Amino acid sequence: MKDRYLKDFSLKSLERIMKSHLIKDEFFHTEGVKALLDDYIYFAEALISAYEVTGEQSFLDRAVKLMDLCIEKFWDNEGGFFDTEEETIGLRLKGIEDIPHPSANSLSIILLLKLFHMTGETQYLEYAEKALRVFSLKAQDMGIHTGYYFSAMDAYFNMMKLTIEASPEKELADIVLSFSVPYMSIFYGENRGRIIPCFKNVCYEPIDKPDGLKDFLMNPPQSST
Repeated sequence: MKDRYLKDFSLKSLERIMKSHLIKDEFFHTEGVKALLDDYIYFAEALISAYEVTGEQSFLDRAVKLMDLCIEKFWDNEGGFFDTEEETIGLRLKGIEDIPHPSANSLSIILLLKLFHMTGETQYLEYAEKALRVFSLKAQDMGIHTGYYFSAMDAYFNMMKLTIEASPEKELADIVLSFSVPYMSIFYGENRGRIIPCFKNVCYEPIDKPDGLKDFLMNPPQSST
């Protein structure tokens, strides 16, 4: 009951933010103040998480819309996102350090990879790859201060896609959501009572038994490489 309450409260909060902060094609940090990169990226993450939990296509559609707006307003053609839409004191900064929360640029790479897996749109993969390249030298120099960048790089090589061909309310979906597997993207397909796991360029046999799904998630392919 408590979990249900928290889920409902979270989804209502998302809806409220969408209605009050996304006006036409402009996202606002607060009334009259345009959103920064962090606002776009962290709210896109929340929308993607809502889709993964509920299977409601509207959350994924809005995450795509928000990410596309973010690319339009903040993307640097050399790779990565600027922190602001416009220059401030003649500058537009483009950071990768975690200060102290994960860098928006690093998190954006993981979200772009998820959107690639969820939508099949290769442009998101290309943006992620370009951002990884442009920040590589700076991340090496900064070491631990760019830890989330290295998590994003790990995600690039090791993200698992799970296509849930089952109702979000069924046991198979509950099992997926109960496991903490690094760099997992979830996509909902037609309800056929099964889960299709894919890792890198390999898709495995569909899993339709709860025990088989638990075994797979406890011993995912990347753990043996």
